[in-house]
Amino acid sequence: MHSLRFLSILLLVCVIGSCRGMGGNAPKINTPPPLEETSRVVIAPFVTEEKAYELGHTVSLHLGTIFSSVLKETEWAYDGQKNLKPVTDKIKELSLTREEIFANPLAAAKVGNALEVDLIVVGEIKNLKLHDRDYPQPLKRVGKQAYHGISGTATYVRRRKGASATAQVRAINVKTGHLVFNGTVKGHVKYWYAWQTQQRVNISFVIETEMLCDLGRHLASRIAYMLYPLGVAEVKKGEVLLKPNVELWSEKGSRVRFD
Repeated sequence: MHSLRFLSILLLVCVIGSCRGMGGNAPKINTPPPLEETSRVVIAPFVTEEKAYELGHTVSLHLGTIFSSVLKETEWAYDGQKNLKPVTDKIKELSLTREEIFANPLAAAKVGNALEVDLIVVGEIKNLKLHDRDYPQPLKRVGKQAYHGISGTATYVRRRKGASATAQVRAINVKTGHLVFNGTVKGHVKYWYAWQTQQRVNISFVIETEMLCDLGRHLASRIAYMLYPLGVAEVKKGEVLLKPNVELWSEKGSRVRFD
């Protein structure tokens, strides 16, 4: 009797354990999911820090837009712009959160079942950082256009702004509740500025909301390649979105690269 009771308790613990969220302990599965063989896919808004909550929506929106144009035979469900958010509405209707469906494949499958899809993609954006660095070393621009059309040398300085983050992406088979993909990808967007030392007051720099929006698009492109490398072009980490249109040289005579 005691051994039977022990086995019953052990079985209950195992069942409860299998239903708990995987969190960051889920096994890595790097083989891309079979998107071409899937009829309907939902992309849930990604988990993000509270201060960058909209970034999770930006990533899922652009990821859905990419796949809708690449895999047209597959039906894609994802939150659109403004108030068109069918996935978020369904998550709330089921009394779930972004965090819960990312951590627990069974919770994600529950959302997928409610939306009548075959596969659900969830994700988390972490290690979000904003970058801002001044380079005080003087640079030279030599030539007739160096300074108001007069031949000579103009002195420049530069500044780099940017944003970076890591995205962890999971795909769950809705019918079985099993994890079929679990991988990570890093993203980084950069903006370079250069100006003559007396002109900084005339420079307009990119702001945080613009950087986060660009980072969301960048991450979506890199995630799309990770999930479907045969049909999506690769976007390299460290995408330079803005650079000066002048050729500058260091004091040692080497050409400055904006990368």
